[in-house]
This record gives sequence, C-alpha cells and structure tokens, in this order.
Amino acid sequence: MSRAYRFLDQVLDRPLGKALKDQFLNEMAKNHEEWQVRQADYALRLYDFFLSRNGKEPPAGSSNREEEWARVEEEACKALRLRQRSFATEKTYLSWLRQFRGFTATKLPQDLDGIDLQNFLTHLAVERRVAAATQN
Repeated sequence: MSRAYRFLDQVLDRPLGKALKDQFLNEMAKNHEEWQVRQADYALRLYDFFLSRNGKEPPAGSSNREEEWARVEEEACKALRLRQRSFATEKTYLSWLRQFRGFTATKLPQDLDGIDLQNFLTHLAVERRVAAATQN
C-alpha cells in the first residue's frame, strides 16, 4: 500500500482515486503475478475504507450501502445463532459474506441476483482455485 503511494507520489492520509489506483495496478501487473495485483487492489480498497472511517467524508452514496450491508451481516449472525452454529463457523461465514460484498463492489444487497452469486462462485473456482467443498 505504501509502495503505491510512493509510486504515485501521493500523501498517505488521502484516498487514491480510481484512475491513480488503476495506474499503479497496471504498472504492478507488468512485474507481478495476477494474485499479487489482486491482493494489492484489495489492500488499497481496505486502506481507503479505513481512511473514510477515520473522520474523512465517505464516498458518495456509500453510507446507505454500508448500512444495508451491516444489516445483512446482523441478519446472518442471527440466522447462524438460531441454528446454533459455532462461533468459528459464524466468523467463517461472515468472512465469505464480506468477500462477496467486496466482489459485488457497488451494489446494494437488494440489487443482487443469482447471477452475482454465480459470478462470485465462478471467481472463487477459476481465479482463486477454491475447492468445491469450500464453496458449498
């Protein structure tokens, strides 16, 4: 993450715009494997998220999205606890839910459909090589 800011000659306390991120990731893709570029992209998005939570103005329209996804996480927790799943299982399911959220990027939960889930599972199988049993 700091490497991206150094490369782009930016200060660490401001989120990078999409154009700057893409510039860095494209440059990085020339000398690194695809999984490393994806990991860098994830790190930059995560850093932007923490910057926005640290007293900075969140991106336009993200407040409603954040609230909706928080509600989905709460409902998932309630459902898992109702089914008496272990805490470890709950953490794992919530981790997958957050990854799905990141994969769907800008969509609200109510705007998702079966195609989004199918695309996520395909991404897991093809790009991340996640086992079928794990996907189930």
